[in-house]
Amino acid sequence: MDQNNPRTHNVNNTQSPGPERIRIIAAAVLLAVAIFIIAVRSCGDSEKKIIPSALSSPFKKGKPKGPADVVRHYSEREFNETLADKETVTASDKSYNVTLTVSPELQRKLYKLMVKYHPRCGAAVVIRPSTGEVLAAVSYRNDKEESFLPESRNMLFWNEYPAASLFKIVTTAGVLEYNLMNTADGINVTGNLWTLYKRQLQQDAPNRWSRLISMREAFTRSINPFFGKVGMYILGPDRLNTTAGKFLFNHPIAFDLPLGASRYVPPNDPYEAAALACGFNSFTTISPIHAAMLAGAVVNNGKVANPKLFREITRDGKAVFNGGVDTMYSLITSATSKETMKVMSEVVKKGTARKGFAHLNRSRSFDNIRMGGKTGNLNSTSPRGRCDWFTGFAYDSRKPSDAIAVAVVTVHGPYWNVHSSYVGAEAINFYFSNR
Repeated sequence: MDQNNPRTHNVNNTQSPGPERIRIIAAAVLLAVAIFIIAVRSCGDSEKKIIPSALSSPFKKGKPKGPADVVRHYSEREFNETLADKETVTASDKSYNVTLTVSPELQRKLYKLMVKYHPRCGAAVVIRPSTGEVLAAVSYRNDKEESFLPESRNMLFWNEYPAASLFKIVTTAGVLEYNLMNTADGINVTGNLWTLYKRQLQQDAPNRWSRLISMREAFTRSINPFFGKVGMYILGPDRLNTTAGKFLFNHPIAFDLPLGASRYVPPNDPYEAAALACGFNSFTTISPIHAAMLAGAVVNNGKVANPKLFREITRDGKAVFNGGVDTMYSLITSATSKETMKVMSEVVKKGTARKGFAHLNRSRSFDNIRMGGKTGNLNSTSPRGRCDWFTGFAYDSRKPSDAIAVAVVTVHGPYWNVHSSYVGAEAINFYFSNR
């Protein structure tokens, strides 16, 4: 219609509204605009959108217990090759002698590997799961890639890395705990093994395009549609939520320094449950220390001690702190841990970490060393790039109590110089070659 035509204008307009009606209409419009702006911001700001409520957990919340000056110093300190087992800390006109649990040689080895392969950023941690001692704690930031990195300086404490396929450890342990499957059980899978389309999650009868895959193979090769179907049809949202809580997601972990909780967002529909179960989402996040604890619980009969960095802190010759928080987290049963260990062992022998561990698998000196792990990679927004994970374990079959758990994360741009599984293998290599 022609808005300049007086006849058209008269036909399409009714009697002019009064002042009161105008005020009501204006208020309604302003309210609608405000609601729209809030909705847009909520959708656009993923950090605000996906903060979940806490899942139930039987574990105590840990808080830093050491002297505030020392805690503040190590919260701000660079965790590089200079981190030693004995250090002197001066803060607020007070001098402390601090004994750490770290092995200086292992610390230097891992930091030098980060410098050598210079990803955008990275972190590596080695713990003894039976005691919680932190044997190495490395944070690395590439100075040339600062524009892609978060403001938080210590990448070891960063809890916003996408958990990616590391969450398959949780899903696997969950179905074993509930006796819903065993590792030899199979599920029919169609399409690409590393994508997750809704059509791949349909419960179709076996056909010439489908393939029966066992849970052992699915874990070894990190097959997404398999674990998606497990999350959607077998484990289900409620049991998935409960298992995530048992594995300490959304719960602060007892540690000598402040450590943010890893994040798990309960699913709203079956497809979200599928994506969560296989780690094919950006909402589930984890810190490197928590990642090491996943493998630590698997290798330590389902239990893992809270991580500890401070062995002793003295001032003027008197002890002001002796050992960290003493908490033993019981995540899974011993039977479940043994079955999970088996499938994680396959990952380093012939699965997604086989190339990183090839030199150790060939070495005669490692005939008695039992190793296992899980890889994962996914695009990350903070830090920006491709986030590559490895978490795993190793122990001498002649002395199983000397087990260690390792977690390595590296974030890359278009070009990769190293995979985290190789750095994890080198941590294991150095530890057992230099005991």
